[in-house]
Amino acid sequence: MRTDQETLTAEITWEDLLRVLEERPEWLERVRQVVLTRELLALPETVQELVELQRQTALQVQELVEVQRRISDHLLRLELTVENLVGSVNALADSLRTLSSDMARLKGFYLEMNYREKASAYFGSRLRSIRVMVPTDIEDLLEQYLTPKEIEDLVQLDLIVSGRLRYHPQRPEVMLALEISATVDRDDIRRARERALLLRKAGLPAVPAVAGAYVPPEAREIAHAERVVVFEDGRTLFWEEMLQFYNIAGAPEPVS
Repeated sequence: MRTDQETLTAEITWEDLLRVLEERPEWLERVRQVVLTRELLALPETVQELVELQRQTALQVQELVEVQRRISDHLLRLELTVENLVGSVNALADSLRTLSSDMARLKGFYLEMNYREKASAYFGSRLRSIRVMVPTDIEDLLEQYLTPKEIEDLVQLDLIVSGRLRYHPQRPEVMLALEISATVDRDDIRRARERALLLRKAGLPAVPAVAGAYVPPEAREIAHAERVVVFEDGRTLFWEEMLQFYNIAGAPEPVS
C-alpha cells in the first residue's frame, strides 16, 4: 500500500509542476537557486558584462583606427612638406652655386682688368718696357706656325704681358702667358702651360704664369711641378727657376 506522499508524487506530472511554478514565481526562483549553481546564476550578468566589454573594445579599436588614420594623414602632409622643403633647399643651393660661380667669374673679370690696367705695378719690379696684349694682337704671326684649332685655343688666354728683364745685362724679352682667376686652381695652371707652349711653338719667349688673389697650397705645388710662375697678391713664386727652365736667363733679385 502506497503512502500519501508517494500517491501525491505519482499524481503530479511535469505539466502540473510547470503550471504550479508559473503560478508561484517565488517557487520558481527557489527552484532556480536549488538547481542552478551560483556561477550559472551569475552567467547572464557575466555575459552582459562581456557584451559591454566587447562593445567598449570595439569602440576603442575604432578610435585607434581613427587615430592611426589621422596620424597617417599628418605623416603624409609632413612628408609632402618635407619634400617641398627639400625642393626649396635644393633650389636655393642651386641658386647659391650659380651665384657663387657668377661671383667668381665677376671677380676673375675684375682681376683681369686690374692686371691689364696696372701691369706696370704688378710686373714693373721685374720687367721694363712692359706691353700688354691679347693673342689676337699677334694673330698674323701665330697663323704662320699654328693650326686654326691651336689658334682657337690660344685666343682664350686671359692676358699676355711682354717686357724685358729689368736686371739682366742683355735685357732679354719675356712674354708671360697669364691665366687669371680670383682663386687659382689646377685648370688655370694647365691652361697657362698649354697656351704658353703654343706661343713658344710660334717662336715667342713665352713663360706660363698664373695670377690670382689666392693660390691654395696644393695649387702652388701643381704649378711648381708644371713649371708655371705664380703671382699671388703681390708675391711671386718660382720666377728665377722658370726663367732658367725656359732658357731665359734671369739676374739675381735686387737688394732692397
